Amino acid sequence: MKHVCLIVAACAVSIPAFAAPPLNPPLPPPRPAFEGGPRAAFAKQVPLPPPRPNFEGEAKPDEPPAEPPAPAAEVVPAPAPAVPAVCAALASGRAIGVSLPAIPGDGGCGVASPVRLTGVRLRSGATLKLSPDATVNCEMAGHVADFLDGEVARIESAGMGRIVEVRHAGAYECRGTNRVVGAKLSEHARGNAIDLRTFKFKDGHTLTVGTDRSPAWSGVKAAACERFGTILGPGSDPTHTDHLHLDMRARRSKSICQWVLD
Repeated sequence: MKHVCLIVAACAVSIPAFAAPPLNPPLPPPRPAFEGGPRAAFAKQVPLPPPRPNFEGEAKPDEPPAEPPAPAAEVVPAPAPAVPAVCAALASGRAIGVSLPAIPGDGGCGVASPVRLTGVRLRSGATLKLSPDATVNCEMAGHVADFLDGEVARIESAGMGRIVEVRHAGAYECRGTNRVVGAKLSEHARGNAIDLRTFKFKDGHTLTVGTDRSPAWSGVKAAACERFGTILGPGSDPTHTDHLHLDMRARRSKSICQWVLD
């Protein structure tokens, strides 16, 4: 027992004693507090680039830049249709019909101021029908209206009856003289001619050029030759045996008046 105690004692003497850790160890000094945390502190040391502006429609990084919109197509209003000028013969009331737009044509054909003539207002106040409608130029419309008004009044005053309609065999048509290909251009091709054929009376009977004999024809011929530039009726040539061709061709000399009366 004594030996054991001595060993323990010796051990107690030879083994150094360790001090117990303090109950409240000292803490490390606190880190400086930067407002906004570590990132904010870094921001204070290194300035960040300014934020990119937020443009509406900005392309995304993974998308190609958008192409600029195509300019809007300019809307050009369609031109208003040309309004034909009112023919003086229609405006005066003696010719009945409508003004038409200009008629274009090749080789000299065409009418600058055409009129669709449908009748004549007679001095008696009655209306004379022209059948079918005749397309002529404005000047010719006035001459036809004045001529028919005068001749109808003269025939009616002779006691032959009331005339209600005049029929024709042709007006505007782009063609050569006498319908011959390559011939000089006819006045019909300029709306400057009309071929009168028949006077129709109210009681139904008719008076036709080249078919019916009548004392009225001498007066019609005289009035026509005084007013128009060219008058071609039966006896003038084989193409005018059944109608009276009237036109306003300008001539240096006296008008051509060819109509053989029986």
